[in-house]
Amino acid sequence: MKYIFDYIARWFSTNVRILLFNTGIAAFILSLTCFAVKNGVFEEFGATKACIFSVLMCNIWSGIFNSVGLFCSERDYILDDLTKFLPVRTYVMGNVIIQLLQCLLEAVMSACIFKLFFAYDKTGVVFGNSTFDYLLTFFLVLLSADMLGLLVGMMITGINSIMSAIPILLVAQLLFSGCLFELNDVLDKIAYITTAKWGFYALGSIADLNGFLPPGAGSAIFSHEADYVLYCWRYLGLLSLLFILLSGMVLYFRINRMEG
Repeated sequence: MKYIFDYIARWFSTNVRILLFNTGIAAFILSLTCFAVKNGVFEEFGATKACIFSVLMCNIWSGIFNSVGLFCSERDYILDDLTKFLPVRTYVMGNVIIQLLQCLLEAVMSACIFKLFFAYDKTGVVFGNSTFDYLLTFFLVLLSADMLGLLVGMMITGINSIMSAIPILLVAQLLFSGCLFELNDVLDKIAYITTAKWGFYALGSIADLNGFLPPGAGSAIFSHEADYVLYCWRYLGLLSLLFILLSGMVLYFRINRMEG
């Protein structure tokens, strides 16, 4: 534990500006997006669905952006530490804790901006107030995307690869999540490991998208029930854990290959 806290303390001593910069960029992009899509939101189905999806993708982009370049930015000295005295699990868990704090900050920011732009029903599905439902969903989406970025960042060797990875990851979320169009049987299975699928279902359920449609015309994927939202949250949490585990494995094999 001492190594974890030492690493976190060292990171914050030099990188607080990066954390605040990432949060500021995320707030700016989300505010622009909310302003662009605000007409008709929480008044009609199409506008509300488009808004939910746009806000979701902003959060996914922010999560990936937070962490995908993290390892590359400190690779020159951290690889030496990892081969000499710093355990891989300590490095990974230290970064997970840092990114948890980053995602929590950005989730609170996202919930505040969302509340500022939109007059939604405050009756919660899981919590008493829907603002907290949105807040936790934003946090889980950000964390899942962040851990995906951390995993991909462990595989990347240069800054040019980072610039290519971000749009590729976003396009994958768009195409393979099933949010924009129906997927065939094979691709539908891939959708289960996309943050966009579960984030979209959770946000659409909290917003009660089915409530904007005639009786009987709604979709089960936007079921306005606590158990269903919890089900979506559980998947987002499991994705985060999966990406954390894979990050540790990728870094472990990378270090072993260097030592070999």
